[in-house]
Amino acid sequence: DVKDGLLLALVAKEHAYIEGPPGVGKTMVAELTSDRLGLSRFTYQMHRDTRLSDMLGDAVLVREPNLEGGGEIIRHSIRKGGLLTSQLCVLDDINR
Repeated sequence: DVKDGLLLALVAKEHAYIEGPPGVGKTMVAELTSDRLGLSRFTYQMHRDTRLSDMLGDAVLVREPNLEGGGEIIRHSIRKGGLLTSQLCVLDDINR
């Protein structure tokens, strides 16, 4: 049963994979679970042009003024994506 599997995954702090035909409510069950438990949720519609950085994050350059010596300081930073920052992820495959 899907509800039992989700409950076990939440208690064990592990992953749950819900698979089934379109229209049976898999996304709705995941969304309701995250809403009721107050979990942060990341929903992504996967397609053939899905980039890994869309889900995991990306490297960015941050420019800051150098108050001591003038000019600016440029540093490298990582912006984490939804998979790394959320407690519940819904990855919906739309290749139908």
